[in-house]
Amino acid sequence: MIFYALRKMLSVIGLSGLALLLALLWSIFLLVLIYPVHTAAPISMAVLCAYLSIGGLLLVRNDEFQLEQIIEDIDQLRDEELSQRLEQLNTEGRAALLHLATKERRQLEDFTGTVSEIGYSASELSTTSCALASNTLQQSQATGSIAAAVTEISHSIEEVTSRMHETHVSADLSCVEGEKGRETIEQVRDYMNEVASCVDRTHDQLTSLDEQTEKVSVASMVISSIAEQTNLLALNAAIEAARAGEHGRGFSVVAEEVRALANRSQESAREISTTLEAMQNQMQAVKEGMDQVMSRTQLTLEGADGAQKALATIAECTQNVSDMVLAITAATSQQNEAARDISERVEEVAVAAGENSRVAEQSSSIAKHLYELCQTEEASHA
Repeated sequence: MIFYALRKMLSVIGLSGLALLLALLWSIFLLVLIYPVHTAAPISMAVLCAYLSIGGLLLVRNDEFQLEQIIEDIDQLRDEELSQRLEQLNTEGRAALLHLATKERRQLEDFTGTVSEIGYSASELSTTSCALASNTLQQSQATGSIAAAVTEISHSIEEVTSRMHETHVSADLSCVEGEKGRETIEQVRDYMNEVASCVDRTHDQLTSLDEQTEKVSVASMVISSIAEQTNLLALNAAIEAARAGEHGRGFSVVAEEVRALANRSQESAREISTTLEAMQNQMQAVKEGMDQVMSRTQLTLEGADGAQKALATIAECTQNVSDMVLAITAATSQQNEAARDISERVEEVAVAAGENSRVAEQSSSIAKHLYELCQTEEASHA
């Protein structure tokens, strides 16, 4: 609509209008070079409306001056007996005067319409600028809220990253301690194997000792039997010596001594048998204890094997957790960087929105001023 009005104005302006148009184009060109596109657009529109309004005012003043001159000439002609003067004018002069008056009237009507269109455009521009300022303000508030939310998310990500780093350190420490525990259990298992070997050898030695004790017990029984037979023989010898009288007295003494030795041998054999029996009982108890130790040692070895496998599994799982925590830490670091970048971009958008709001308010103020000027001009020519 504004370009249509400009085209109408170009059909009626002279050199002054051409100079005004060139100044208008130069101003718009400077605005495009100095300001960004989104800022220069509303200002260019406002400057265009301002120049059109000023040009319109100049043309109105020029047309008013020409019309006043024509009216004065017509009044003068009327006062000097218009009827006589008109008869003296040739047909070409009357036609030129009529054409000039008609042209001026049409120009005045066209410019009045143009001023109305400019006023309407200025009103539309003011409304649009107000809406743009309101929307830009809402956008600035929304971007501020988004920036605050993104900042909070960034802080949360930093906290998560810190916790994940601590978890990673703990997982690594658990891996190290688990490896130490596995090595310790491996050493305990080796020690238990050595203990089991010692217990096994001791059990074999006790078995061999029990067999030797059994042989000694048999020998003791043989000695006891020999002592008993010797005692019987000494008793028979004493009886025979008593029958011999004086001649067998010496033999009787020897038989008594043999009998005494046989009794002592028999008592010693009984003591040996008793001791061997006690030793056999103790060795049997030791063997049973060794068997229990062997059983417990075997169970301990099996438990050590299970604990070693469990620790190996725990170490593997802990290593996997450490790797996953490391990957999550790297991912959260990237997310933190992305959140910071988004926050910076949102802040830039908020700043641009504030600048757009300020420019929109300025454009609205200029458009309102142009509209008031157009209303004033229309009222003055009504």
